[in-house]
Amino acid sequence: MVKDGYVLETQGLVVGYPGNPLLGPLNLRLRLGDVLIVFGPNGSGKTTLLKTLTGLRKPLQGRIICCGGEPSRTASFIYLVPETTTLPVSITAEDYVKTIALLYKADSESVEEALAIVDIPRKVLIAKLSQGQRRRLQLSTAIVVKKKVRFIAIDDPTVGLDDEGLPLLADIVKNIKNYSAVIITSRENRLIELFHKEIPNTSVLHTDELRYRATKQTITRSTA
Repeated sequence: MVKDGYVLETQGLVVGYPGNPLLGPLNLRLRLGDVLIVFGPNGSGKTTLLKTLTGLRKPLQGRIICCGGEPSRTASFIYLVPETTTLPVSITAEDYVKTIALLYKADSESVEEALAIVDIPRKVLIAKLSQGQRRRLQLSTAIVVKKKVRFIAIDDPTVGLDDEGLPLLADIVKNIKNYSAVIITSRENRLIELFHKEIPNTSVLHTDELRYRATKQTITRSTA
């Protein structure tokens, strides 16, 4: 499942749309426990990169090896928390998290742990939660699946997140990182500052470094 100790490896990866490459070429290698923030403004290709790494988009060039194979073949070991927060409002917080646990065959203890860390009442209807609480609930699912996956991607987690939720985000990543490689995208300097304080070995890649140029030398980032 993990090749040569690396959960995620890219070789000359270029991501974007036909006729419009956005980022790359990128050689990236991440191990279990690695945390990487991809930082940049809206429209810089962060979401496109995550969708490509998790198998939702095909790369324009290059190769991705995730959990021992192409992402489309190893999807059960990959988990993506999207930027959008669209949750079923007619069920409780506990039922939502239990549904994710069922899909990934996670145990019930992980559900209780996740809700406790993000401080969301178990029996509250999602319709009664604020936008910030809904985002915390959505992010908590990474805790639920942590023992079942090996690569977790979180897209712009500060979008919709309340001030109380920002330190909880660091708690979530500290909780999951020993089980997975973690990539987070962000446009917020405060997230980088928080992670450098709470998770000191966090790496940062700026999309300015990754912006595609046909004559540009390949960017290489490895934890080896």
